[in-house]
Amino acid sequence: RIEFLGQVPLFRRLPLSNFPILARELRGVCWEEGQVLLETGQLLTEFALVAEGWAEVQAVGEDAMHAQLLWPGDYFGEKVLQTSGGASLRSPARVVAGPGLVTLSLSPAEFEDFGLRRHLTFPKRRALSRCVLKKGRSRDNCSKDEDQRRFIAEAVRANANLRSLVDLQERAVQQLCDAAYREEVPAGTQVVQHGEYGGVFYVVESGSFELRVDHAAPAA
Repeated sequence: RIEFLGQVPLFRRLPLSNFPILARELRGVCWEEGQVLLETGQLLTEFALVAEGWAEVQAVGEDAMHAQLLWPGDYFGEKVLQTSGGASLRSPARVVAGPGLVTLSLSPAEFEDFGLRRHLTFPKRRALSRCVLKKGRSRDNCSKDEDQRRFIAEAVRANANLRSLVDLQERAVQQLCDAAYREEVPAGTQVVQHGEYGGVFYVVESGSFELRVDHAAPAA
């Protein structure tokens, strides 16, 4: 567990002497696939870090369901650690367990007792609305035959950019295959816009796409 925590970007500023304490005090929970960790509007009581598997964050908008996957090293409920005086905060979204999900949890009181506040800085989270699961898209689209799973796995393993960002162990590759869903995109559809947060990872099964760069756009 200490080795895993040392690889989580959130804990980069944490002194090495604190890792054994953090590893000992974080409570591990194993979740069944489909089990709801948090409901929208539920009172937040603790911070949770994804240690294994993945979870899906879901929020319902006016015209779509917005969704984002959380992988090992991602977290949720951090707002409860950023307030003082026992302020009541509620979850803005629903969190559902994917296959093999294990979380590590910490309460606000434990956060203060361990003196973690001065070492941890929570970056501003990207808007969930950037990751859109449109109405009419069925989770049945997640079903795949062995050839499709093999195609996805080979594409993921061959992606140098992805390998530089995450440790692509075989279990993670298979979890990506599990989570992938099939979508037919009509010709002329704008899939991603310049400057938009890339909340979806695409593997092109057939056809082609065109990448357009606006050289007049200001640099990020």
